[in-house]
Amino acid sequence: MDELLYQLLWSQLQSLGLFRKKQVVLADLREQAKIGPFYDRWLHESTMLLERQKYLHCQDASISDKSVTYTVVDPTLVESVAVWQLWDQHKERWMQNTDLKAQVVLVETMLRTLPAILTGKRRATEIMFPSGSMELIEGIYQHNSVSDYCNEVLATLVVAYLQELLTHEEKARLRLLEIGASTGGTTSKILQILQPYQASIEEYCYSDISISSLR
Repeated sequence: MDELLYQLLWSQLQSLGLFRKKQVVLADLREQAKIGPFYDRWLHESTMLLERQKYLHCQDASISDKSVTYTVVDPTLVESVAVWQLWDQHKERWMQNTDLKAQVVLVETMLRTLPAILTGKRRATEIMFPSGSMELIEGIYQHNSVSDYCNEVLATLVVAYLQELLTHEEKARLRLLEIGASTGGTTSKILQILQPYQASIEEYCYSDISISSLR
């Protein structure tokens, strides 16, 4: 899946005119493709990943260096249609894996819209949270083995702390602040495991900077 994702990323960037010559100056290409400066850091990180995958090479990929030159290993235009067909061939099998399903849906949705996002025609948050919905990303943070395990560990630690506190202060009232609660995957697990201790919880504050996560 990772290999195909790199191919799709590469073809989408090429569709904007990037990396279609042997020697390129990224800052010039960004301006030509009308990619907003807001995405400078994203573009920098993406080129670093593509360099590790041997798509291109550069001497110094400093984000502050506007004249950094990249050598493109193969500037031949990659037709995205063919790569998407390969993706679709594998997609059905990946979608049957509960640990991959949410990732597959999210990355496909974002990659298909990537050119419009980078050129400012669509907002990334508009794609990730259509009409404020969490549906696209909630599966990343729960209902898969990695996230569920991490949420379970954190919830267990919270209970262990509360139990230790109550052994020394029987009438203690705990106030909890969750920073970056996002889709509430961790929250739901903690609230579930804290139910027997409701009398000892004065407040549970769910917080996030995203307005859409609070709807």
